[in-house]
Amino acid sequence: MRLRSAEDLDPARFSAYEARPARIGVLDASGTLVWANRAWRAFRRSQTHDTLAAVAVGTNLIAFSRQAGGTLRELLAAGIQAVLDRESDRFDLELPVPALNGCRIEISVTPLPGGAAGAVLTQAEGARNDAPGAPPRSTVAGAAIDALTPRELEVLQLMARGLDNAVIAERLGVGYTTVRAHVSSIMAKLGARSRLAAVVRALQSGIVQPPAGATRRQERDEEHVRD
Repeated sequence: MRLRSAEDLDPARFSAYEARPARIGVLDASGTLVWANRAWRAFRRSQTHDTLAAVAVGTNLIAFSRQAGGTLRELLAAGIQAVLDRESDRFDLELPVPALNGCRIEISVTPLPGGAAGAVLTQAEGARNDAPGAPPRSTVAGAAIDALTPRELEVLQLMARGLDNAVIAERLGVGYTTVRAHVSSIMAKLGARSRLAAVVRALQSGIVQPPAGATRRQERDEEHVRD
């Protein structure tokens, strides 16, 4: 079964989600929110505009996350895509949301039950941040990861900050082709099809720490200032 729109859904299939306190939404195969439970709808009505924690039914969460900008939003988009593509059986991300007065939001994405194309996305408020600027946390289930070398870990951490191969090579004082070889090895060891997917899996496994929210543009601007 391939969920294409809200009209394709039988609401009775998701009745078990309706009264749960967590905000629960159903995504179709493209990442579009096609159904939301009572808690999600109520929270959305309390907001004045779409945010990551409160998008309207009909919003494509992958596109919305990417348009919002920032490495973490791109990681969320990649995580959702990985579940939709069945590259991962679960994606979890915990990050601060300014609209929630300093609280963290815990996001969980799992495949739709019964083998249907799509995913179930659950949001719940976590504990309030004890320390300003506390980094987001991410975990994963079902990913087998081989050991990475110390240099590969360095490269991976810089990849997680959104830096490209040329900038990474400059930072580490090595050649561009050397970095490219490290990236290829990292992707192979993590079983990832892309750089971003590799970063998602590394963050989820705890191999590297998520960035505090620096965007790729901020990183590039930093490079230009140093130049």
